[in-house]
Amino acid sequence: SAAFESNRGSLPWPVAQGSITESFGRHREGQASYDNAGITIATAAGANVRAVFGGKVQRVMNNLGTYFVLIKHGEYFSAYQDLTSVSVSAGETVTTKQSIGVVANTGDIPELQFQIWRGMVPQNPAAWIAK
Repeated sequence: SAAFESNRGSLPWPVAQGSITESFGRHREGQASYDNAGITIATAAGANVRAVFGGKVQRVMNNLGTYFVLIKHGEYFSAYQDLTSVSVSAGETVTTKQSIGVVANTGDIPELQFQIWRGMVPQNPAAWIAK
């Protein structure tokens, strides 16, 4: 946990190139509101998704045709959603910037949903990744 915490603000992006299209926190759409527990990053079709820090893969799940990968870093977790394929499995140890899968293209543009959690509390990933 200490090693992960000491890298706050300097973790690599989970994709080599991209831009944040939806920020962390509460959002409104018309009369409805919802919480984004992470950030949404638009990237290129077929982009590799990379671990932002070394850790142990806790889960790989398929949800309606796309994959979700959860990596543990001490008391922190990084979560990667909307992958079309994965290259890791539960129990595997990964290194920083190791490819863990490929972003899916489920909408108009390929987007990755990226989250960081401290236990059960979502963190703002934009504060953790390098500017």
